[in-house]
Amino acid sequence: MGEEKPKVVDILDIRYYLEHQLMPKWFLKDTEVFLAALLKPNTNFLYTTMQKICEKEEVELPYQKEQYQLEIFSISEEIEAICIILPEPEKSTLCKRIYLLFAHKQNKCKFFTIEKGEIFESRCTLNYIEMNFLGGWDLEEEHLVHLNYGVCLNGQEEEVNKIKELFST
Repeated sequence: MGEEKPKVVDILDIRYYLEHQLMPKWFLKDTEVFLAALLKPNTNFLYTTMQKICEKEEVELPYQKEQYQLEIFSISEEIEAICIILPEPEKSTLCKRIYLLFAHKQNKCKFFTIEKGEIFESRCTLNYIEMNFLGGWDLEEEHLVHLNYGVCLNGQEEEVNKIKELFST
């Protein structure tokens, strides 16, 4: 048996973990507690969380507090939403935005992601076109399940319309 090599963790690994594991699982399992932490006044919960993970993993945090923003809005009388705006993603699958939707009366919540992605444009030139993909996470029993809803080309208005439609079905 050889020696185990230590796992090298970088900022992209940490960011992926936060966006695609920690946040969706916490939001979907314990929505009210997650929202209370996220919306606590005079804090920037996501930035602070990234700081703590980076300190633990001894990784430099290249992002600024101002790059983490929240937009809170209503989609309808029953549906509330929070758009989490994140630092520009460095690679595919990292998130540009995360939408948290919840309907308190129905006890329903959904976690949607707008992920940086690429589509192969041409075999001859090996060009890729950058696209935004709408994804989501669902919790089945104790397991996170990733969902892919396709490309979002036309900005935040299209994103919100698709998300509203998906939430309502």
